Amino acid sequence: NLNVADKEILLQLPFLTEQQVDSLIAYREMKRQFLTLGELQFISGWDTSTRRFTSLFTYIGDTIRTPLSLFQKLTKGNHLIETRMDIPTYKREGEKRESGGYLGNGIKNIMRYRYTYKNNVTYGITLEKDAGEPFASQGNNPYDYFSFYGSYNTENKKHKLFFGDYTLHFGEGILLGKSAFAGQLSLLQPPSRNTLRIRSHTGTNEYNFFRGLAYSYTHRKMRLTAFASYRSLDAKIEHNGASTLYTDGAHRTRAELKRKNALGNATLGVLLERAFPTLRMGVAGYFSSYDKTIEPLPRPYNRYALKGDVAAGTALTYASQSASPLSLSGELAADQRFHLAFSHRFHYKVTDDLQLSAQIRWFSKRFVAPWAQTISFASRVNNERGICVGAAWRGAKGVDIKAYADAHQFPFSTYRAEKSSHGAKAYLQVSPTSIKGNTALLRYTYRLWQQNATGRKGRLEYRGKHRVRLQYSFHTPRFSLTSLVEGCATHAQNQNPAFGFTTALRGLYQYHPKGNISVFGALFFTDDYASAVYAYEPLLPSMYSFGALYYKGARLVAQTKYTWNERFTLGGRYGVTRYFNKETIGSGLQEINGATKGDFSVYLRIKL
Repeated sequence: NLNVADKEILLQLPFLTEQQVDSLIAYREMKRQFLTLGELQFISGWDTSTRRFTSLFTYIGDTIRTPLSLFQKLTKGNHLIETRMDIPTYKREGEKRESGGYLGNGIKNIMRYRYTYKNNVTYGITLEKDAGEPFASQGNNPYDYFSFYGSYNTENKKHKLFFGDYTLHFGEGILLGKSAFAGQLSLLQPPSRNTLRIRSHTGTNEYNFFRGLAYSYTHRKMRLTAFASYRSLDAKIEHNGASTLYTDGAHRTRAELKRKNALGNATLGVLLERAFPTLRMGVAGYFSSYDKTIEPLPRPYNRYALKGDVAAGTALTYASQSASPLSLSGELAADQRFHLAFSHRFHYKVTDDLQLSAQIRWFSKRFVAPWAQTISFASRVNNERGICVGAAWRGAKGVDIKAYADAHQFPFSTYRAEKSSHGAKAYLQVSPTSIKGNTALLRYTYRLWQQNATGRKGRLEYRGKHRVRLQYSFHTPRFSLTSLVEGCATHAQNQNPAFGFTTALRGLYQYHPKGNISVFGALFFTDDYASAVYAYEPLLPSMYSFGALYYKGARLVAQTKYTWNERFTLGGRYGVTRYFNKETIGSGLQEINGATKGDFSVYLRIKL
């Protein structure tokens, strides 16, 4: 509710900057309240995309807050039940085998229950059965994945309690990180002044979250947070030690079930933040213990990976919060053996239309932080040095230009490079925000990296990838159409270049204020998987996918969704891929005997 949401709540929307939130609150204080979402166009610093995104997650409600008892807050809020079932029209090899194959059918099902009372109370559960996983058997009761979460905030915002499953993101994420919008493109936005973000884990990611309690107390300019977690992780146990940790959450075969919840992990941590007139600082520390020793397989790239049964670390973070055009943020972290890692970000607002950004990062090759997630190229936050510079410019006639260049080095060996390697990435996007109500986008990316040369042991070779996308969207009140052309070209020193191309069309027709139909079609032609191309498809709520298109074929999707009585939403989707140059799809237990792959999806949501 935009009429009562405070700054901290609004900052949960990851596409909003603090300056945009401050402008919204200033406008609300001046007008006393919003009357319609259309007033967002009068807020300084908000563009068309920001207004559209915001309208999807907000509404204009009452400004009156009536005090309720705790029991009333736990029962008189909004209830939401949703479920989605994906039904394949094919069988994979793993479903056909009587021995050594999948223990369940190919249906995927997700069920969610969520309760919210304003911004004070939330709780819910998430259940998931992946394709191939057994239902109500093999220890599943009845689903393979079960998650429970909840939170309680007092009216004065001094006390916050999270219980069940939750995520933490502290500072730049070097020590404790969980950010859905990680990536170099996020550097073009001003850094957040809030050094700590705690959120209930409502998704189906089965690895990167904590399970237990987190409590936060705020007093004037200080905030103290403590958290405790105990959960089981998937791991391969050999000689009473964990040789491999698994993060995919797949439990379809007996071998995958054997590694399920095989490693216990307990984590404790404390975080303290202090706000000064122009600076917010924080310090954090955690201690994590495993009930078995982690002993990764002896590989060159695993030499400095997590080992033993203990992980610990501490970090110092800062973020400027003045009205100055220059915004700074950063984090310095150390693990239990005092191996260091740091990241510093700079953002300079030259004018309202031109903003410059930069990041410098340095992660020791010996740095160990199992819960880290930050802006980097490596899969783990260690063994990397890098610098990134970027700019965002809103030019004449509403043309937005975003660009960045990133150079990085891996001082020690990585998975595909036996010795020190380096690389770079460049990004340029030009998007006229409005052409008589329509939008366009031109994007170019180039990445260069080194990896082991094929057939030449001990030698590295350069590899590169160009990607160009041209997109145009046509909008009317009831109809929208988006056309897309994307090309990809890869090159290597000792291999022939590979090329990929796709042309796609996506349309939406709003046949009723509460119902719509979406269609999508794409033709794609690529030489291999490395030259894959991408196209965004219509998705039902709770779906998330930006799948790769590779080899040669066609992809079609048809989807519909309707809401009646403002409480019931029913959706259906069918997607099919046909390959022109393949007689089978996939390999191993995932192999499909045929050139066509089709899936039905049904979605139901009930609001009470």
